Amino acid sequence: MNIKLKKAIVINRISKTIKSPYLADIKIGNTIELAHNPGLGLGGLLINETKIMVSSCEDECRKSKYTIELVYVDNVGWIGSNSYHSNKIFANFINKFTEFNDYTIEKTEIKLLNSRLDFLLVNNKNEKFYVEVKNVSSVDNSQNNELVTAIFPDGYKKNNAKCISDRAYKHLKELIKLKKKGFRAALVFIIQRDDPDIFKPNYIQDKIYSEKLKEAYEKGVEIYAYKFQWSIKNNIGSCKFIQKIPIIFDK
Repeated sequence: MNIKLKKAIVINRISKTIKSPYLADIKIGNTIELAHNPGLGLGGLLINETKIMVSSCEDECRKSKYTIELVYVDNVGWIGSNSYHSNKIFANFINKFTEFNDYTIEKTEIKLLNSRLDFLLVNNKNEKFYVEVKNVSSVDNSQNNELVTAIFPDGYKKNNAKCISDRAYKHLKELIKLKKKGFRAALVFIIQRDDPDIFKPNYIQDKIYSEKLKEAYEKGVEIYAYKFQWSIKNNIGSCKFIQKIPIIFDK
């Protein structure tokens, strides 16, 4: 998976001209531009003066000409900041994941039950396999100094929200229902950085979602975490599959 990119620096993580958390003021060369910021604060990694790579957008309906794709973090390297790429990454690398051998993508954005899931896979026996994909960009090293721990979800609860992402919580409930009906069902975490050694639910910031994730696993929903590495050569960003990493459900 390759993306044509340009170097830039964040001037204002939240734009001063259009005060939306999804828009940032960035500097490309000597020019200040607006950039769409799908990763928001990226768990505190995206701040003023951060080195970034952006892609161009020709859509005249958009307020910004650029999208923030990668963020540079010292001692780590480039981290994928665009959560929308997680589905593309899964689709592009599905043949690398042994857990999905013999399955191909039949449909995307599947509406069923009370939600919408990312992928419907089928095999040559026409057996259905439902998959939801989540993007991971944050780590937490506070609990174990020896292992870098990827976490999900990150961010903050809004107002009286039950979870950081009520939508992600709903997806878990739907996957549990599908498994109960006899289908294979999986939640896949796409980690757009190559330093994590393990993955853990984020019990500290979202206990409710984390406990539901553990429940889903115990009820047969398949949970996988795959990490990737972004590199840049001649202003082309390339994404490479590294490996599946262990998931630790204990607090």
